[in-house]
Parts: sequence; structure tokens; C-alpha cells
Amino acid sequence: MSKNSANQTCSTNHGDPELEKFAFIDAQLEKARDLVTEGKQEEALRTCTDVLKQGDLPIQSASTLARIVRHLGQDEMADQITSVLIEGIRKNLESLSQSTPNLIIAAQSLADLEKFDDAKQLSDLARPTVINDVHLTTSYCSLMVSMDYEKDAFSAATEFIKGKPDQFEIAIHFAMVFAHLDCRESARHFLFHAREHVTSKSQRAQLNYQLAAHGYPVDDLDQHAMAVELFDNFADTYDEQLKLLENNGPSLLYSVLEDLNIPKNGTRRILDAGCGTGLCAPFLRPYANEVFGVDLSVSMLEKAKSKSVYDYLARTDLSVAATYPEGTFDMIVSSDVLVYVGALDTVFDNFQTILKPGGWLLITVETETDPKRANGFRLYSSGRYKHSDGYLLDTLAQTGFPKPKILTHARLRDEMAKPILGTVLAVQKPAFLTG
Repeated sequence: MSKNSANQTCSTNHGDPELEKFAFIDAQLEKARDLVTEGKQEEALRTCTDVLKQGDLPIQSASTLARIVRHLGQDEMADQITSVLIEGIRKNLESLSQSTPNLIIAAQSLADLEKFDDAKQLSDLARPTVINDVHLTTSYCSLMVSMDYEKDAFSAATEFIKGKPDQFEIAIHFAMVFAHLDCRESARHFLFHAREHVTSKSQRAQLNYQLAAHGYPVDDLDQHAMAVELFDNFADTYDEQLKLLENNGPSLLYSVLEDLNIPKNGTRRILDAGCGTGLCAPFLRPYANEVFGVDLSVSMLEKAKSKSVYDYLARTDLSVAATYPEGTFDMIVSSDVLVYVGALDTVFDNFQTILKPGGWLLITVETETDPKRANGFRLYSSGRYKHSDGYLLDTLAQTGFPKPKILTHARLRDEMAKPILGTVLAVQKPAFLTG
């Protein structure tokens, strides 16, 4: 690994060969992580060696590589990679300082390697300008909390919100950020700040939803209005945000379809329940004669319409049977939607009614791992529900579904540099009744 291996390479002003190289590196590191998880340590180490042979590595990639090889017991190799990374950052500090995003990336990479003093130095350099952008401020807050500097994080968020016209939305955002980082007092501050800037019924519903998620008593919890407010505001940047979070929901459902060996014969009537902007539609098309997209958010439906990936689109509340499109379906998929619904019995009952005999239901939810809720669900401070396997199985049975053909767990996305565990489920409605 050369001395300038740690040079930051985060800008997009590269030729195609270099971009392809970085994509290859990222793919190999993801492969190495998967191999470690599967217990294939020798193969994981070979994959890491292939990455080293690429020469100059982006900062994040070098940090990730060092952590993987250390986990594999290769301390000398990890120390060498870390040493070169730190030397490269110091050598290029002047150029790094010209870009706040790259300073934050470098600081996070060093913090991941437990080089906290160096990480704090870079963070301090970035501090004056992070407050110019909500995403940078959020990343800075996450980094500061991870290094036990919650006061610095709170100060940055408080400074960012000053004088902004959209006080409610920003306050809710940082309430969720600090809640996810387990900073309850900071989260509470921003929740109560949001309460002072409510201007509509839908905002009141969203606030009540967040208050309930944080354990505060709420008289009227309107999930319908909360969802409309959340996703209407989110529609324009939805695809980009999910890319940043490395959202895996649609790809996990695609993998399940492949595992089930369902013929891609283009004959099915498929419902994408909670279609959002249409991320699932491309992989559903080979299976479908018609693909219906339904969502509660009009703004999401408008984004989906602009992509021309659905045959039909309709505004639907999954909990209200009368709002569904007419007819029955051969397949229903629901990716990253039911996390905004607590009790699933009504939705599953609606799915059961419109699913043809022999049809398939495929869903993702966030996984509840708390033993105290082995057969239940809970609303978390993220504003989303987590459902246990026991609850899913019980509710499927209560609504007439058999045992799932597939029930597995995988990373749904990353939030605040932490993986969010999800459940992927595929169940087939019996083709005929047995008495």
C-alpha cells in the first residue's frame, strides 16, 4: 500500500476507470464483510488482500479494510493500513480542509479506528462550516456523540436551527437524530421545540407520533396524518436519501423472489403496497402482466408516475379495505412500509382478502429483538415500529395465512453508521382449502 493511499477521493471529478475501481473496492469490502459473517475467514482475508492490491484507497475504504483485517486477527496488516491512512490524512490536511464533507468523512474513518484525538482534530476544523447543511450537521452530531462529545453535537444542531423558516421540520429531524443516538435529553429539547412551532393538523399528528415514540403520553395518535405529512415532505429526496442509507429493502425482496424460483413469465397481476417512488417496480416487471402501485402519499405517487414504471397508481390506506384497487392479485409486495404500522392484523386481513389462492405475499419489517416483546411489536424513537418474528407468525396465522416459506433476517439499511436489522418474509396463500 503506497504512502498516498489515504488521499481523500470523495469528489466526483474522476474518469470512468477510477470510478469503476472505487466501485470494485466497495463491492470487495462488502463481500469480505459477508464472508466474515458466514465464518469464511480465509476467503475473507484473500478478498481483503485483493483490495490491498488496488493501491491507493479512499479514506473510508482504507478504514473499513483495517477494521476487517484486524477482526481476522491480522493485527500487523491492520496497523500498517492504519498508519498509512493517518500519514496520508496528515500529509493532505490542507486539501482536506477545503471540503467540509471530506473532513467529516476522514474524521469518522479515524473514529472508527478508535483514533479519537485525530478524529476530534478534524472535527474541530469542520465545525464552523458543518452548520451550513443539515446533512453535514447530522453527520457531525453522530460523530461527536460516538466520541462522547454530546454537548458539541447539541451545540451544532442548536446553531443550525436558529433563524430557519422550517422550525418544526428541523426540530423533528434532530429529535429523531438524537433519539437514535440515545441522547434522550437532547431529543426531548428538540421535540418540545417542535411543539412550539406546530402550524397544521398533520404536523400535530406527526408531533404526537414522535412524542408517543419517546414514551410521552398522547391522547390522540393519528398514524394516517403522520404518514401523509412524513412522506409528502420526503418525496422529492426519497430516492437519494435511501441511497445514502444503503437501503436494502427492495433488493432483499428481489433476492427472495429469486430464491423462490417463481417463473418470470410476465403473467401476474402484482400489487406494490406502499410503492413510494417506485423502487420495487423494475424487478417486479418480469413477473407481471400488470403492476399496480398504491401509496398514502400523493407526492410519492406523483414521483412514481414520473418514472412510468406502473400500469396503475392509486392513493390507498393499507388499513382501509375500501381504498384498495378493485380485483384480486397474484402477488403483493410491501417494502419498508409496515414499519409505520403497529398492529398488522387489519393490513394482513386486507392482503388475505385480495390475494388469489396460490398467490404470494412478500414483506420487510424492522426486527424486534427485545426478549420482552418476543410476540409483539413496539414503536421506537426512530418513529418506526419493530415487529418480532413471533408476532408476525401469530398474526399471519390469525388472518388465515400458513407458515412462511421464507423468514430470514438481514441488514435493511444503515442509520447514523449503525445497521438496522430487518425481517424478510414470503408466504404463499394456499391454492385450495383443505377441510
